[in-house]
Amino acid sequence: MRPKPIVEHVVMHVLHDEAFLGYRVALLSDFHLAPWQRGSFLSNAIDVVNSWHPDLVALGGDYGYSVRLISSVSRACYRAVIPRVARELSRLSAPDGVCAVLGNHDLDGGAQIVESEFATIGVRVLRNSSHEIVRRASTLRIAGIDDAGGLARLVALQPAPTTTAATLLISHHPDVLTGYEPLARNSPVVIIAGHTHGGQIIFPAIGAPITLSDVATRRFPAGFIPNEKVPLYVSRGLGEQMPLRIGAPREITLLEFAAR
Repeated sequence: MRPKPIVEHVVMHVLHDEAFLGYRVALLSDFHLAPWQRGSFLSNAIDVVNSWHPDLVALGGDYGYSVRLISSVSRACYRAVIPRVARELSRLSAPDGVCAVLGNHDLDGGAQIVESEFATIGVRVLRNSSHEIVRRASTLRIAGIDDAGGLARLVALQPAPTTTAATLLISHHPDVLTGYEPLARNSPVVIIAGHTHGGQIIFPAIGAPITLSDVATRRFPAGFIPNEKVPLYVSRGLGEQMPLRIGAPREITLLEFAAR
């Protein structure tokens, strides 16, 4: 039996108005559900998220299991598991809905089936696009960047409306930060990502030898990633391709917006 994921409560001090103070976003990422797995870990995570009553749920990509360079196997795995994933995700409840991005394994296994199955349950897949949530005179922009070649473009963030309270950018890969260019000063940006699994294996005094990221380093493979551009939080995710975690427990994230 898998150990229960750790619940991480993350506060982002970014707002300069009151419209979205206390706004709560639940982040689930990196399921990597394989056809031979029961998926109870995902069901349990959804129960936890629903108990929080978040305003919005964000899904960070890599929903199924794929085998690199063997596209036929990857597609078969995705055809088998993504309908199951969608059935579980249909239980999510949040007044502002559920938004998702695609990860590298989704693109290998079948972006089309993910988008199709998610559409049937009302999950909005953001691929270099965004939508807006309005409260009073303020707008929270929820943007999503595609994991495939979109890192430097950030199409989702242009143009920034003058009434924006903040932009929450969901990116599967934390290295989206390398292509980030600051927006208007009155439009703070927060990035949430996954992909690294927290390194999966952490060695004392060494850190995570492998993160598959330039931004999330061996010393900072997950959590808040130090940088001079924008607040970036990386989840350790719920699953993994190789079933081994040491010092990098699975994670469910609750993000809350607060004043600067």
